[in-house]
Amino acid sequence: MIVGWVVGVFNGCGHLIKTHTEKYDNGKVSGEGNYIDGKEEGPFVSYYESGKVKGEGHYIDGKEEGSFVFYYESGKVKGEGRYVGGKEEGSFVSYYESGKVKGEGRYVGGKEEGPFVSYYESGKIKGEANYVVGEKEGKVIAYYESGKIVDEDIYRDGKCVEDCEGNDP
Repeated sequence: MIVGWVVGVFNGCGHLIKTHTEKYDNGKVSGEGNYIDGKEEGPFVSYYESGKVKGEGHYIDGKEEGSFVFYYESGKVKGEGRYVGGKEEGSFVSYYESGKVKGEGRYVGGKEEGPFVSYYESGKIKGEANYVVGEKEGKVIAYYESGKIVDEDIYRDGKCVEDCEGNDP
């Protein structure tokens, strides 16, 4: 069970600022951040039960804003991306714990846009897809680690229209 603690003060504009801390059953902090008038505001940090940072980011008026970074318990980066007004914006990258890229793609206004590629830890391509306004468009290809194609489907407006057997590795 996670227990939450809240401490509040008023800022100079009469808004209630609450510092919120959540804790694991063992008493270690699982997350902390501030709320103004019930909405997340400022930096937020989440933690593994070990006390190591799990993720960190920033909120404005209850919405994600700016860079967010997520970590493996080892401290290595698991994923990173940027938000504007609570929506994904720009490049997002996920990593294997080894530090090698696991997947990458770009968002515009919270929707996938352009090529998204996933990789095996060896660095070889595992899958490729193209997105237009959050919908798959064109060829979606899955590969064996050897590089041989496992599956190739054709999408239009987010729906598979050709070769839709779904043989992903």
